[in-house]
Amino acid sequence: ADYLRSDKIPKSSHEAHEQQHNPIEYAQQFIFPVLLPGLVAMLRKAKENNCFERKQFRFNGLDFLTLYLYQRRWAKSNDEIPVKHLADIPWVAKEWAIRPRPPLPLSLQWTEEEAATKLQAYWRGFSVRRQPEVQELRQWQYEWRLYNRGELKPS
Repeated sequence: ADYLRSDKIPKSSHEAHEQQHNPIEYAQQFIFPVLLPGLVAMLRKAKENNCFERKQFRFNGLDFLTLYLYQRRWAKSNDEIPVKHLADIPWVAKEWAIRPRPPLPLSLQWTEEEAATKLQAYWRGFSVRRQPEVQELRQWQYEWRLYNRGELKPS
């Protein structure tokens, strides 16, 4: 039974190509045709997210590239792409179950519009609470709560 011997196992075409080509030829023939379109797509997405204009941003190039390459793997088989988010990839979900990622800071979670809205709301509240009439009302409310709890005697 020659087919049972390990040296008689037919090598995959991938392994055969690896042995025939030097590393530079191998990279040019098999790695770059897959990787370069992903890098171009990643740069386009980074430009859409204004990553080249700001110091910090929420866009993660490695996450994008991982998802892009995983989706392209499915696109070749003409099946429906089963993942829309990085966490939908089985090995990523398994890894994150073991080592969860720390949450992004709010400054990276919010869009510029959301951050502007939060800052404006904070500033409006601060400027209103600064007014003497509002401070007087807040002091009265504080004393009223203390009185209702029995912690303050009526004056």
